[in-house]
Amino acid sequence: MSGRSLRCVQCGELRPSSALLDTDDVARRLGTSLRHVRRLVAERRIPIVKVGHFVRFDEHDLEHWVDEHRVAVVEPRRVIRSSGHQDRGAPSSAGRRSPRRSGVRSM
Repeated sequence: MSGRSLRCVQCGELRPSSALLDTDDVARRLGTSLRHVRRLVAERRIPIVKVGHFVRFDEHDLEHWVDEHRVAVVEPRRVIRSSGHQDRGAPSSAGRRSPRRSGVRSM
């Protein structure tokens, strides 16, 4: 590639032009199947670059896309038990659903 610099649309950062990746490269980098990448493209859920009729992916855009879809780790909640005692042998009626009734009514 030439020594041109591009400004990132998402972050505004001035960066050297990066290589364009094909769908096989993206599938390998994401650890998914080729079919999944094609589905992301078809649903327009991943940024692409069209080169003629070829679909390519900008390396920098792909990194941003992965960062945007990163899910934060959440600490598990501690369960606080009430101090009320319940006989363990007798089941509680709280949270129980009544049995389903058919559409037939009794007279």
